[in-house]
Amino acid sequence: MDKLAFAQLFVKMGIAVIPLRHRGKEPASNLMGGTWELYKTTLATEYQVTNWLYSGWQNYGVIAGWNNLAILDFDDMHAFAMWLDYYATLNKHVEVLPMPFMVQTARGAHVYVTMPTGGNNQKRHGVDVKYHGYCVGPGSTHPSGAIYTAMNTDIVFPVVWDLETILPLELFPCVAPSVSVGKIEGKFEVAPQDTEYDPFAAASQQVTDIDLITKVKQSVRIEALFPDAYKTSGDGRWLACKCIFHDDNKPSAWIDTRRQLYGCQVCGMKPLDAINLYARMNNMSESMAVTALARTTGVLI
Repeated sequence: MDKLAFAQLFVKMGIAVIPLRHRGKEPASNLMGGTWELYKTTLATEYQVTNWLYSGWQNYGVIAGWNNLAILDFDDMHAFAMWLDYYATLNKHVEVLPMPFMVQTARGAHVYVTMPTGGNNQKRHGVDVKYHGYCVGPGSTHPSGAIYTAMNTDIVFPVVWDLETILPLELFPCVAPSVSVGKIEGKFEVAPQDTEYDPFAAASQQVTDIDLITKVKQSVRIEALFPDAYKTSGDGRWLACKCIFHDDNKPSAWIDTRRQLYGCQVCGMKPLDAINLYARMNNMSESMAVTALARTTGVLI
């Protein structure tokens, strides 16, 4: 489909679009007869959209917020590839969500989902979350000449009730870190040094000394707390076990041994690292959990 066809389809789906400048991202206010914010609450007609875009000269923008539309704007292909890997893993081990509509941009990608709970725009490492505002629509042309290209033919916006389900903080922490709430008792094993990213460093750095947090995470292995956990992947990365936060007759919890995360398909919690898990198990703050774990593992004497 060309950009006019895409734009008309969005309007038929009850999602507003606006004209943008040729090879640009700025609103073409002269065509709209005023500010683009009017279309936050007013849906343009197909006739208006045709008048805006029939010549093929203008770009157009898709406005987030309509019908609970939210757009994940990935800054580069590395961040997008990491997210794709996570999304595939999520569907394999946790829950099944359809592949969302995706658009390749000049540097990264846009991912379209439905977020009924709404929220405020967020700046994450590698991705912006847009509940409001707009993104350049597929078929448009970037100033560099690159075309915003649809990556799949099915225009599906999966319903996501919790952003952390598809955009976990351990992979895409907020640029302005926020403290999350997180409990753990039992045996501990020394974890090998991991040369990859440290998922929860940013999320915890306001709680206590970041070096201590790093040492604690390197000294605790979550799977050691669940001796009955069993492998669900050939490489041993993924384990399943009974959830400790609800009466679980059938194992519904999962453990990612590589990233050292714990989650539950039934509870719907965001993934927990060792510190989050210990804090939640013992009903204490994360800062108290860090200190307790540090003493238990001998990191802090």
